[in-house]
Amino acid sequence: MKYQELGTSGIMASKVSLGAWGLGGGSVWSDKTSTVADTMVVRDEKTGRILLIQQYGRPSYVLVAGYVNRGEQAEQAVVREIKEETGMTVTRLRFNRTKFFAPSNTLMVNFTAYVSDATALHANEEIDRWSWFTPEQARENIRPGSLAEEFLNAYLDERGIS
Repeated sequence: MKYQELGTSGIMASKVSLGAWGLGGGSVWSDKTSTVADTMVVRDEKTGRILLIQQYGRPSYVLVAGYVNRGEQAEQAVVREIKEETGMTVTRLRFNRTKFFAPSNTLMVNFTAYVSDATALHANEEIDRWSWFTPEQARENIRPGSLAEEFLNAYLDERGIS
């Protein structure tokens, strides 16, 4: 599967076909939105650290992300993408927010995905480098001005995490 960066979003995701998409319990449907993508604040339940990745030879860190496949729920896509890209298993999942990203006509759906065994991380070929950061370090290292930064900062700010 080929992957692309969604404009200047700082989110990396796989390309999928156009069509109607269901989110959550099928509560949101659109024949006009061409794609739906998940972005994930991946947290280690034991340490509270946040996983950031580098892809496609770029030096900046972004969130793990991927497109929702036709007929797939956004939550299922989060679990699948994290397993495919990192080898880790999601133990808990929490919806954060959505944001429409006009340059790629993509509805971005942000979640927090918790993993219980960060040592199980085995990055696939889509990830050049990865690192676990404290919340403060994650803020400092996420790609500046990106949608990934916006999602990460909103998540941390809403929870009062420095």
